[in-house]
Amino acid sequence: MTIKKIYLATQNKGKAEELKSLIKLPGWDVEGLSLSLDEIQSLDILEVASFKMNNALQQARDKSLTGYVLIDDTSLEIEALNGLPGTLIKWFLARLSSDQISKLKAINGESARAICILGLGNIETNQANYFRGETLGLIKPAKLIDTFGWDDIFYPLGKDSSYAALPKDIKNRISHRQAAARSLVNHLRSQAEGDN
Repeated sequence: MTIKKIYLATQNKGKAEELKSLIKLPGWDVEGLSLSLDEIQSLDILEVASFKMNNALQQARDKSLTGYVLIDDTSLEIEALNGLPGTLIKWFLARLSSDQISKLKAINGESARAICILGLGNIETNQANYFRGETLGLIKPAKLIDTFGWDDIFYPLGKDSSYAALPKDIKNRISHRQAAARSLVNHLRSQAEGDN
């Protein structure tokens, strides 16, 4: 069996660790690749992911890599803020703590949607596929510190705990990233079956 390589194009160690745990498939080796990817400012998550993918593919070719690159983009859409911060969550977190975000416009207890887009791009052919995952939840004030992104304020529907407070195995069964990763893994399985 030929092992195919997937490079996780991220500088976020928490994201890389989570993705590695979600993408376990015989015949595929997943390895982190620290790339500084430019991001456009758009509220369209697929547009942001596509731009990121093109950047990651170019940087991978510049490093003479072969195989695939995997990009991840996340959006946190809060209903009371008309979908903001959305794809701009990274920049919101650079200026505000997640707890401060949870207190904007009295959004405590308001509905939110966590969205993840994973993009898998073939370095040689430049072809990319995108996989989307969503989790509905509520925004509540943070109770924990030093957590991954906004995990401390997002409470998935049906759970009394935030992403940050949930055991990793439970979070990884219900998260928006897991849903996107499941679609990606199904795609890779079907691709492998087509090769046989």
